[in-house]
Amino acid sequence: MQVLPLSEEILFWEDGKAIGSPPVAVPNITIPLACDPEMDIQRYLDTPKSIRLDICQARSLLAGLNQRLSLIQGPPGTGKSFIGALLAKALYKFTTQTILVVCYTNHALDQFLEDLIAIGINRTAIVRLGGRPKASVEDLGVNRLKGGNHSRSEAEWEIINETKGRANHHHDRLNRSFASFVSSSTSFNNLLSYIQSKDPDYFEAFQIPTPEDGMSIVGPDKKTVDNTFLISRWTRGEDPWLFQFEPNIVHAVAIWNMDFDARQQKLATWKYDIAKGSVEDVCDAGKSYNSCQDEVKRSLGQSLVVQLKTKRIVGCTTTGAAKYAEDLKAVAPNVLLVEEAGEILESHVITALSSSTTQVILIGDHKQLRPKVNNYKLTIEKGDGYDLNRSLFERLVLKGFPHVSLSAQHRMRPEISAFIRALTYPGLTDAPKTLGRENIRGLQKNVVFIDHGKPEDDDRRIADRADGGSPSSKQNLFEVKMVLRIVRFLAQQGYGSDNIVILTPYLGQLTMLRDALKNETDPILNDLDSNDLARAGLLQDANRKNKKTRIRLATIDNYQGEESDIVVASLCRSNTSNAIGFMDSPERLNVLISRARNGLILIGNSSTFENSKKGGKLWTDFLTLVRNGGYMFKGFPVRCERHPNWTMEIDKPEDFDTHSPDGGCSEPCGAMLKCQIHICDRRCHPIRTAPNNPDVHLTILCKATFTDKCPVGAHIMEWRCHEGRPAKCKLCEKETKALEKQAKLDLEAKEKREAAEREHDLRMTELEARLQYEMEALVDLQKAKDREDEALQKEIEDIKKKDKQAGTWAVNDLYKPSSSRSTPSQTPSNPPSRLPTLQQQPAGKNQSDNPSTGNQSTPRPESQSAARDKWEYQKRIEGVQCDAIDKIMDMTGLEEVKEQILCIKAKIDTMKRQGVALNKERFNLVLLGNPGT
Repeated sequence: MQVLPLSEEILFWEDGKAIGSPPVAVPNITIPLACDPEMDIQRYLDTPKSIRLDICQARSLLAGLNQRLSLIQGPPGTGKSFIGALLAKALYKFTTQTILVVCYTNHALDQFLEDLIAIGINRTAIVRLGGRPKASVEDLGVNRLKGGNHSRSEAEWEIINETKGRANHHHDRLNRSFASFVSSSTSFNNLLSYIQSKDPDYFEAFQIPTPEDGMSIVGPDKKTVDNTFLISRWTRGEDPWLFQFEPNIVHAVAIWNMDFDARQQKLATWKYDIAKGSVEDVCDAGKSYNSCQDEVKRSLGQSLVVQLKTKRIVGCTTTGAAKYAEDLKAVAPNVLLVEEAGEILESHVITALSSSTTQVILIGDHKQLRPKVNNYKLTIEKGDGYDLNRSLFERLVLKGFPHVSLSAQHRMRPEISAFIRALTYPGLTDAPKTLGRENIRGLQKNVVFIDHGKPEDDDRRIADRADGGSPSSKQNLFEVKMVLRIVRFLAQQGYGSDNIVILTPYLGQLTMLRDALKNETDPILNDLDSNDLARAGLLQDANRKNKKTRIRLATIDNYQGEESDIVVASLCRSNTSNAIGFMDSPERLNVLISRARNGLILIGNSSTFENSKKGGKLWTDFLTLVRNGGYMFKGFPVRCERHPNWTMEIDKPEDFDTHSPDGGCSEPCGAMLKCQIHICDRRCHPIRTAPNNPDVHLTILCKATFTDKCPVGAHIMEWRCHEGRPAKCKLCEKETKALEKQAKLDLEAKEKREAAEREHDLRMTELEARLQYEMEALVDLQKAKDREDEALQKEIEDIKKKDKQAGTWAVNDLYKPSSSRSTPSQTPSNPPSRLPTLQQQPAGKNQSDNPSTGNQSTPRPESQSAARDKWEYQKRIEGVQCDAIDKIMDMTGLEEVKEQILCIKAKIDTMKRQGVALNKERFNLVLLGNPGT
């Protein structure tokens, strides 16, 4: 933008010079309104309800539509935002222009957008740039835009990627340049390199001659002389030492004759030039990088621009206007409408202009707070002429630029508007709806100034930017405690937290108020105060979950443009030096006393404010009005609603519990409750929370106690009056339930026992059956063994008979001739065919064992033993083992002893299976016989 739009009005307007008209006129509304300013404009603007303007409002609307640059000034409560919404609706309906709406805060922006929607502008025609919107306008956010996607060609993507590549190149170059700048040092070698081309005479004067013999030169410090030897001596103000007769030194006598200060000045020039070159490299790389980034952003932002161009009204804060400057420039809005223009820096308004801007509407009040700047030395209040915090609106008004002022206020009750009328706006009038309002319940006056002498404290954790550069903020603990009790008292009168706001000029007091209130309520801070406290590190997590009542808390500076039913303000300042800091500003006092609709409560030290060197007259005028109105008190002036003759000024926070514990007086309430039996046992308190609300006693639950015997006469019943006599005795029901529960438990225990017994019996039956089966199997096996033994025994006897018969044959053969004995054919076949069976090893022995291993003695003939056979059977079938029994079974004879051993073992095994203790049994075995045997 090479030329400032509307520069004729913004920069070069002079008194008597005509103001140009906008290129797009709106005769549909301007002509009828000019003819009849008091007409109903509903049918022209299609508003939801009837609207009739007063003369000043009609003039402001005409000025906004007929002038290229229009200024609409309005005192607090005169409906400036309402006129702004009407102007936007007229331009929206009768033109096709795009309107850019700029506000200072998110809250003000959301409020104005709500006004636009309420007046009949379609939501789909509005877009909101920026974050942190209210829920009611959240759908207007730029992130909610749908449609309008812009598809790019391959060529466009190639250009974007090429630009990104150049950006990366410049980014690397920027890093290298900055690293070189940070690490660069003006060493003597660097100085010599620089002056070799920039100051060659000096370079020659510092050259060391080369010895002809090639030897090194040792300096006075016993170190070898290098190429920096002479320049180092020169910078220290020393002579050339032994080189003073060298030709290059003789020719540079003027250089070596320079005094020390001249040498240092020259050295500083060289260092500056070297650093300047590094800085220039950094700046050049940074500019190139920024240029590429802007180009990429513009290319990628075309989709957003396409979407924005579908909207007729674009709303944003001054921060949003700067953030989306390139996109807004592409959208090319025709009309700029600035809300609270007196609170916005002129530079911010200028940056919101674009080459397409043809009309500017500034709405504000230069008699309220000025824009905020961080440096107090640049403000109007400092008086050095910089005037950085003077808005474009104020500059044009003071220059005499024609502006329209609204005169009828619709906010404050007359007792409150009287202050700003006397101090600032002599022509201000009260609209009819401000008259006849209800008085603040529980107070003697609707305006209260509580005068005290409790001293303030410094809060050095934080400073207020507007307070003349003061290094600390201010606190007043007494006022914090009083505010807390006043808010609680107002709540007892039926006022909700949405009806009350707490204001204070200082961030330190704001912090203390927030910490004191958060135990009972949830203090709400606006964006600006939250940012200030966060910047000082005093803001805790705002996302904590609680269900406490929420109450507004703000500094005076950040509450401009807002209002509340009741304002409670802590002025904080109270000191013997009568210093009031930035509270000497008439604009700040104007904002403070014009925020309340129905009730204004101030707490402060009147002496400190009235005797202040700067601002004392302002506060004296105001406090004189307070005293003349009868609003000055030494304490909080309470009045009992039920006993109007009872009044009290409570000057200490703890006295509220004594004189007005429940919001009334200290007398007993005595009112009949809904039960018509008992009276209210509280102290006197308000009986209605609002004029048309029912008596609170109709909703209070009577908690009087009744007692009586239960129907069975076993217990004493107790109940509250509002509950009514219980139909059943709770103790009886409790005992019955306990008995039922115990019976149920007993039944469950019995069922568990019976189930366990059944399971045990079944298990024992199964075990007995298994045992019987095994015993029968053993009997069967034993019988089979006995049969085998019997058969074997019979075979043995048969063999023995045959052996005996064979022996007889052998004796007879002794008497036969030898030839006949030697004849094989006459030799009978071997009768003892089963004799080898008798000579086999016992069952269970390994027949292939080699007796030569030494593990067994030489086998001896074994005799038949039934007991041993049983034992071998048990070992083979049942897997039992016992070395002692093996040894007994290997003995010859002793058959009865062996049988007894097996009987004892069987008895022991049975007792073990049955779980019978063995310690009560005694088993003896006595062997009698010949030891030799």
